[in-house]
Amino acid sequence: MRRASADGTQQPRRKNLLEQWGGTSGMIYMTLPVVAFAVANSLLGLDGARSHSSAR
Repeated sequence: MRRASADGTQQPRRKNLLEQWGGTSGMIYMTLPVVAFAVANSLLGLDGARSHSSAR
């Protein structure tokens, strides 16, 4: 979508933040890994990764 400026030329409309993230679905896809990590970290803690690496 374009809008007219004061001198009559057409300029592209700036996208708002939600549109830049890809809409609602883009925001969900972006936040889902963060939420999944936070839940897994609270349940398992970061010690889970350390115990697997030291088991070798």
